Amino acid sequence: MWAATTATIAHMRGVVVGIFASLLLVVGSVAPVAAEGTIDDVRVTRTEARKIVLTWTPDNDVEAYDILRDGGVVGTSDDNWFVASGLTPQTDYSFVIRSNTGAESAPLVATTAAVTPPATSIDIWWIGPKGVTLAFGFGEFEVRRDGVVIADRNGRVLRDVGLTPNTTYNYEIFPIGAAGNLGPASTQVITTRPLLSAVQGVEATLLEPGIVSVTWEPLDEPSITRYRFYVNGELQSGTARGDATSARVPVPAGVTSTVQVAAYNGGGGPLSAPVTIESGPTDPRQIGLRVHASWPGTVVLNWRNRTKWEKVFFNGEEVGLGKDGWITISDLPYNAEYDVVVRSFVNGAASESIDYPITTRTVQLFDVRNFTATATSATSIKLNWRKSAFVNFEVLRDGEPLAIVTQADVVPFFDTDVTPGTTYTYTIRQIAEGAIGESTPVSVTVTTPIAS
Repeated sequence: MWAATTATIAHMRGVVVGIFASLLLVVGSVAPVAAEGTIDDVRVTRTEARKIVLTWTPDNDVEAYDILRDGGVVGTSDDNWFVASGLTPQTDYSFVIRSNTGAESAPLVATTAAVTPPATSIDIWWIGPKGVTLAFGFGEFEVRRDGVVIADRNGRVLRDVGLTPNTTYNYEIFPIGAAGNLGPASTQVITTRPLLSAVQGVEATLLEPGIVSVTWEPLDEPSITRYRFYVNGELQSGTARGDATSARVPVPAGVTSTVQVAAYNGGGGPLSAPVTIESGPTDPRQIGLRVHASWPGTVVLNWRNRTKWEKVFFNGEEVGLGKDGWITISDLPYNAEYDVVVRSFVNGAASESIDYPITTRTVQLFDVRNFTATATSATSIKLNWRKSAFVNFEVLRDGEPLAIVTQADVVPFFDTDVTPGTTYTYTIRQIAEGAIGESTPVSVTVTTPIAS
């Protein structure tokens, strides 16, 4: 509360003072590099000790973006933002955003923040009332801790560091007038968090490629609200409750990883000793990779996806981006063999399934059924037959090629290049590259009427 007269309080109504003992990481310095090409306004919206959040101007024609860090691809995004994690504190990184259409941004350099132990720091923020600033000329503020001045500043945020864990402090914030006079103070008492201990007895067991079971010994510290997990130094999104002693944690497939656990009470405790675990290549049966449906020339694949967008390769060549664990590949040759690989980026590293062999379906050729020829006029003959999916039809007239009727063409077929009073023999058979079996030619004869 502001210690002031009633009149002063009336002018200062609306003041909000908040003091928090949470760890609010400072935004690191960003080198101003102008973006080029179609990917514009690439910038950093948040920087932490081990994490940088990037955003850019979205393009509705782009389905996915590759994120390059220091020249190498570290992840993909189907949106206009990306969280680069697993970084080193106080380190410069160069980022480039590249779309699936080939456009690239200019490099953007960002620096991660330093690590500040949360149990030894307090972040203070406040909002100076507009009425007070205008009426009394207050633009700067004096901050005192336990009666000692620790800062004079014109900002509204202050980090007080070098404090003692689990200790109570009394803060006062005074607005400073234009003549150097102090306005009434706002006060608040806050206690720093206890300093957490390192988690002990961490063990990791491979459940399946890409998933490990992590166990640990519980800490007898009441302030713990949950446990957090680090894979290869990168903080994972999942957490466990403060009374838990085990959790399932994702790890990159096909590489050796380290797993660590840290307690959390609003601020992170020290990391446990790293435990090494090796996760082999993801078996397609483990991720559920399978042929969901197939037609001659078309294959529908689905799998248990680990990211929203994942790249699909046939015989080592990228054929498309699968979304939410699905993809349809068309215009494939019949009876063709492929080795399918699904690749995603998990924990900043490429993770892919082992080769999954598939063979595209083919068609069986048969003799054409219900083939008829009818003279509809002296100069037009209608050919009709039962169409079959996935095959084309070769039509001959008097032994000479007349037309190839594809699956997309309309039947009946009309031959309008005929002469009145003339007899023609038409022959038809099924054709399809890569098909099996044989279609015996079927013939019919028809005579056009004499023109009247």
